[in-house]
Amino acid sequence: MRVQAPPSAPRFFGRCHTNFDGELTALHGRDAEMLSAEKRANGCLDDDSLFVSTAGASESRWQIGPEKPSINGMKIVLASESPSRRRALDILGLTYEISPSRIDEKAIRHNDARELVRLLAEAKARSKANLGPGMIVIAGDAVVSKSQKIFEKPLDLVQAQEFLHEFSGSRIEYVTAITIANSTTGKLVTDVQLSRIFFRTLRAEEIADYVRRYNVLACAGAIEADGVARFSQFISGSCNYETGFSINELVQMLRQEGVAV
Repeated sequence: MRVQAPPSAPRFFGRCHTNFDGELTALHGRDAEMLSAEKRANGCLDDDSLFVSTAGASESRWQIGPEKPSINGMKIVLASESPSRRRALDILGLTYEISPSRIDEKAIRHNDARELVRLLAEAKARSKANLGPGMIVIAGDAVVSKSQKIFEKPLDLVQAQEFLHEFSGSRIEYVTAITIANSTTGKLVTDVQLSRIFFRTLRAEEIADYVRRYNVLACAGAIEADGVARFSQFISGSCNYETGFSINELVQMLRQEGVAV
């Protein structure tokens, strides 16, 4: 039995499973327990309708070398041109194809940063997974959030500097999502990660220098890993800012799809 959350249902973050039509098929951990309790209270969930995965991760690995076998005939497709996300797959030694999604991101809006990145990552993955069977599609998205205000990619260098001035001396949240879609089974898995980055007080000249030397227009909140290293006092949470999503979560998600990594 599959359960589709009603429009009024609360949103839960962490890992969730859906199919390509957006129906909820599984949640993991605390979010699963919370959603289960909520739906039972409303009389719309029985004990058999929610699957909570407790399976451990596989320990298999690729051997080092230039050639990597396919996974049961499946090819890995990265639905992004982001150098950071390419680096994540390169770190894992994966063989993959790049096929950027061309969705209209501005057509997908939400006032909650975690929900927004989830919706965007899933839309990107669906846009490629629907092209045919035999693919493991990896997609992601990232935004910065500060005091419930969402910062996406700056429109120009002036706005990039404005973003960084606003972050100066305060805390931001760097919010990312990974979606993996199996185009053969129709399974869609999404995980949302969050890091809290505390900025020291920034000087105008160092902001200008950073904006001049880095491709900040391609970065959510005009900030990437070098900028975090340069401007932050301390960081808590995920390491998602390094590669645009969490490599640790990506590994676990790929293993669930049978990818030896």
